[in-house]
Amino acid sequence: VIIQDVATRGQARVAMLNKQFLADDGQLLAAIKARSEDVTADPDAVFDSVRDELSSEYDLLETARLDPYHEDHLGIVARPRKS
Repeated sequence: VIIQDVATRGQARVAMLNKQFLADDGQLLAAIKARSEDVTADPDAVFDSVRDELSSEYDLLETARLDPYHEDHLGIVARPRKS
């Protein structure tokens, strides 16, 4: 399991770079912070973009907004896409 909780732009890119450390049956648990990606963008648009980017390398198993606990955050559970 990789647990990713970074506050920077390019959170999907970080997850894709770290994919090399996951076993084929491993999972990514990520907290995506919309305001860290782009403070001016609509959070839903940011989440759509991150999901699209991650889908090239991961099978997204579950996604959920983390409101009201963490405003403008999205939780993602994913598995590496088989190559």
